[in-house]
Amino acid sequence: RGHTGDKAKRDPAQGRQYLDTVAPEPMPDDHPLRNLRPDADARVLFTTHSAGRTDQAFKRMLEWAIASMKKMENGERPNNIVNGL
Repeated sequence: RGHTGDKAKRDPAQGRQYLDTVAPEPMPDDHPLRNLRPDADARVLFTTHSAGRTDQAFKRMLEWAIASMKKMENGERPNNIVNGL
């Protein structure tokens, strides 16, 4: 991700900007986006920084987690190791 606004989705027709990340994160109390003018504040929307928020995605993540736990129960390495286990 880039700095604030670099990857923002813009809606020129409505003059809006949608942000799902800011730099730095977490956004400090004195960050300029926390003190926008009322007219600007009404046109900026912060969204959650997340993906895979569907029933199908959650089901798939649960299935992957269960499969990895079963592997570990059998003394095998789990799938998708990200922390160098």
